Amino acid sequence: MTSPTDTEADGRIAALKLYGERNTGTRALAEAIAANFDVPMLRPSARGRIATLDAAVQERAGLLARTLPHLRQRIREAVVDEASRPFVTSGFGWKHAAPPVDVILADARAATMLFVVVTKHPLFFLKSLHRRPHHDVLLRWPKPSLSRFLRQPWQPVERDLVGLGRLVSPADLWTAKARAYRALLDAAPHGLHVRYEDFVADYAGTLDRVADALGRRRRAWTRPDLSTKGDPLGFEDYAGRYRLEDAARGFSAADLAFLDARLPDDLVASFGYALPA
Repeated sequence: MTSPTDTEADGRIAALKLYGERNTGTRALAEAIAANFDVPMLRPSARGRIATLDAAVQERAGLLARTLPHLRQRIREAVVDEASRPFVTSGFGWKHAAPPVDVILADARAATMLFVVVTKHPLFFLKSLHRRPHHDVLLRWPKPSLSRFLRQPWQPVERDLVGLGRLVSPADLWTAKARAYRALLDAAPHGLHVRYEDFVADYAGTLDRVADALGRRRRAWTRPDLSTKGDPLGFEDYAGRYRLEDAARGFSAADLAFLDARLPDDLVASFGYALPA
C-alpha cells in the first residue's frame, strides 16, 4: 500500500473533497466516484454526535418543539451546526459549504487532494431550491410561488460558511457559494469543476474528466442509480429536464430582470453559464 509520504513525494492525488450546493447532484456524483475510483473521499460525518445532541435539545425544548415543525427544524439545524463545527478544519467543512479556502490552503493535505466543485445553472438551482428548500429555517406559509420565493429572504445555516446575516434573496446564496467555489478552483493545486447539466447529459465524459484529474486511466464506467430523492427518474430523464436552453422556463420577465440584477454576469459566465438576454 502506498504511504502518505510516498504519495506526497510523487505528486499523486491522495484524496478527494467534493463541494456543491443543495440539489446539485453531490450525492449522485459522490456515489459515481466511489463506484469507479479507489480514491478516498473526505466526507466527515457527525451522525452519532448529532443524534445525542438532538435528543438532549429536543427534551429540553419540550412539547413546544415536538408539536411545531418549524421550531423543530430550527432546533435541528442548530444542533447539526454545533456538531459540524470541528469539521471545518478536520474535513474542510460540509459538502454544501462555501469552501473555507484559507483553512484549506494552510493544510498540507491540500497539496495532494483533488477538490471537485459541482454547480447547477443558477436558474435551475433556484427552481430546485424552491421545490426542495433543504435546511430552510424561515417560516413560509403557505408555500410561496417561485416568483414570491425569489423575493423572500434566505437565512443561511452556520455550516454554510457564508456568515449568518440574512440574505435578501435565495439568489444571493448561489452567488455566495459560487464566489467561494471560484476562489477555491483558482487557488487549489488540484481542482475540477463539474456542471450538473454535463454530468446528467454525459456521464462517461464526466467520469473521463474525473479520471484525468486523478491521474487514472479512462475505461468503461459503472453507473449507479442517479436519483437520491426517492423518485424513479434516471440519467436520461434528468438530462431532458436540465437542458441549458430551458433554464429560464417557469420564470416571468419580471423574475428574470430581478435575478439579472442580483446574479453577477462575470461570475455566472466563469462557470460556463449565461443568463437570458
